[in-house]
Amino acid sequence: MKYLFQLKRLFGDFYRLIFKKALVKFYGTRQISFKRYNNLKLDIDFNKDVDFRIFIRKFEDQILYVFQKLLNPDSIVLDIGANIGLYSLIAAQKVKGENHIYAFEPAPKAYQKLLKNISLNKASHITAHNCCIADFEGEITLNICEDDAYNSIGTSPVLQIQEQVNTPVITIDAFVEKYSLSKIDIIKIDTEGAEMLVFKGARKTLENFSPIIFFEINQKVLQGFDYSSKDLLIFLESYGYQIFDINKNNQLKKFDVKNYNNDSDGLVAFPSDFDVNLLRKVL
Repeated sequence: MKYLFQLKRLFGDFYRLIFKKALVKFYGTRQISFKRYNNLKLDIDFNKDVDFRIFIRKFEDQILYVFQKLLNPDSIVLDIGANIGLYSLIAAQKVKGENHIYAFEPAPKAYQKLLKNISLNKASHITAHNCCIADFEGEITLNICEDDAYNSIGTSPVLQIQEQVNTPVITIDAFVEKYSLSKIDIIKIDTEGAEMLVFKGARKTLENFSPIIFFEINQKVLQGFDYSSKDLLIFLESYGYQIFDINKNNQLKKFDVKNYNNDSDGLVAFPSDFDVNLLRKVL
């Protein structure tokens, strides 16, 4: 049975590779309306990993499901590492009125795609910022890979570094102060290993607003930073957060932070006073 499963997985990966190559050859880049995202329009480049995975319905479905359940019309959302803007655009469908989504994407090409997708969907209450988020203000070197989903300020990105660009960097705390934000409800972070730097630059925000945080852990990219996954999780716990994993059935499972040492694409941190059991009833 073990070998049959490995064979199935091998042919599945082979099929996806052939399918991807065909899409790249015949379509390249194409504007697509996605019914499962309430007819959200995206400019899809089939040669890019995130774009392709969105198209074949293999991109963070469980995380997006929980993310949508937590959005309210009055939510204020920070999308850090927005890439082409899927999370921001989904949030924009639910957030109304004067409330806002702030999307941060430092890579030049990904940022232009983000702006294009915002325009395609007439999502005027998304503000895009072409900068990094970390624990200091100034400028930082961003390592650009073949696929913008894997760009990183760390020294060990998933893909080979093709070029380096200098980009502005700001902290969440400084951003909140600059724009006089009175609350932050949800923060989604996909920064290829820089999550701890984001958290350290958001100490006041975590203390004052206790936002719900979506993030991931990738052990390989963490090798390019001077902290571990345990350091990151223990840091969040020190601010009263309870950490959960989102499984394939959209269920939340709490785990032992001190003994946790795996990759995870779907982690969510709730403040201590958040009623997780109430959320479970609607998942």
